[in-house]
This record gives sequence, structure tokens and C-alpha cells, in this order.
Amino acid sequence: MLAMRLQQSILQAAFVELGLTGPSRFPAWCQGLGRLGISSADAEELFHVLGAPLQRDEVSPETFADAVLAQEALSFSIQCTLDLARILQLRYKMLLFGCRSCLGLNEASALGSVQLLKVCEQLQLVVTRTDVEELHKELLARGGPASRGFEPHTEVGAPTLMLGPMCQLLAVWSTSAAKLHGGYPSSASSVSVDRDSSTQTPPPTLGPLKRRRSSRHPPAAYVGKTPVEIIVRFKDPAFFPWHRLPETASGRRFEELWCLSVDTGHEVATEVVELLTDRQFDRAR
Repeated sequence: MLAMRLQQSILQAAFVELGLTGPSRFPAWCQGLGRLGISSADAEELFHVLGAPLQRDEVSPETFADAVLAQEALSFSIQCTLDLARILQLRYKMLLFGCRSCLGLNEASALGSVQLLKVCEQLQLVVTRTDVEELHKELLARGGPASRGFEPHTEVGAPTLMLGPMCQLLAVWSTSAAKLHGGYPSSASSVSVDRDSSTQTPPPTLGPLKRRRSSRHPPAAYVGKTPVEIIVRFKDPAFFPWHRLPETASGRRFEELWCLSVDTGHEVATEVVELLTDRQFDRAR
């Protein structure tokens, strides 16, 4: 319960910082989310998703921040796991933004139970030390030893976790398990995603695709898919470490990342390839 209250408070603080404090029309949503690098097309999609089923002219940020309202809106309008993955990524970005702008924290901030209690107090949440300690233990347990940022750091003898992984866990905390483990989107949805991805300008930080020089080949099932598509089809979205997926690589095809990794040793590409081919994150069959 505390995790959901914490998630809601951080998201609401983020919306206030973005100038979205009540029911707002689409231009306000577009302008606000644009500060996070969210395209107008994605902002419009979210606006309509949260406005369902009434398709209102104004949508309140509370619909996104409140776990119960979000469940109702998303369960009615989200049609496939890929759509939900995009919503979860946006929620993660919003949580990070809220922590940076309102709490003065960043992805690398280490939080022990004492620091987490201070965060709750800053957000004016009425909590007990016991409640916070239990949540902290649960966050560590859910992160598991495989998630970078959950390794046993210590601070005055107490374990801590990094803010980035914590925001990732909070982002998926209140999401329906049935939706997270739902089927892969239909071929029509896949074509739509492919078309959108192909029109985007590749992030320049990864550099141009080089001609293959290695005899090694990428996994056939991953060819033609972006990292997000691979995650929702072959991985367990509820436990996959989303915070380790670099923003600059999320829109690139896997075979392109593979070539950059194998042929040039590109650091970002190598990190993504190793993450996506790690079998410990595969969906249970």
C-alpha cells in the first residue's frame, strides 16, 4: 500500500512541476510532456488512453498518478503488452523526473531505509518507520541480485538501493500481472510499430551502422525487433530491469545493435545486447 502511495505522490509532484495540476486539454499535456522528450504523437496517445471510455476533452493527471484510476483506464483501453510497456516506460520517466525536480535526487542516489523515510516525509506521507523499513526490504527483495543497482551496497551497516532501480519497481508495482504477461500484439500492431520506428531519426550517439565483419549471427527470433518489442515478447516485463535499457538504444533494431557490438565493440550497443540475450530474464515457459 505504501508503495502505491509513494508512486502516486511522486507522479503528482512531477505533473505539478510540468504545469499539469488539474483537468487539462491536449495542448497542455503536449507542452508538459514535451519537457520530458515525449513526442506529441505519444502524448496524444496517452491523452486518449487516459480519457477512455468517455473520450473527454480534458484529462486529469490524477488518472495517471492514482493506481486505482490508472488500472481502470488502462484495463479498458490497453490492447496489447507493447502498448503497456510504453506506458510503463513513461511512468518510469515521470517518477525519475519527479524525484529530480521535487526531491533533489538522481538515478545514482543511494537510499537506505532512513533516506526513504525522509523522502516520504518530504512528500508529506504519514508513515511509520516500520512501514518504510518493510517497504525497503520488499524493494530489495523484488529487485533481486540480478538487477544492477540492487547489489548489497552498505551505508552505516544498512543495505541501500539506487533510485533508478527503485523507480523502475514503483513504475510496475500496481500494474495488472495479467496485462504484463499478456500475449504479444497482433501483426497489425507490429506493423504499426515498425512503421513508426522506421520514420524516427536514429540517435546519433550510437554512430552509423557498420558493415558486418564478424561471422557471428544475432538470434534469429530477435532480428527485425526493437529492444522493447523483444522484452514484451520474450522476457518477463514485471521483473526485467528496464532501468538498464539506455534511452538511445530503445528504438534501434536488434541486428543493428548486434553489429555495432560485435564489429566495433560499441559500449552502449554491447550493454543492450548482453542484457537482451541474458536468459535469466526470459519469460517462463
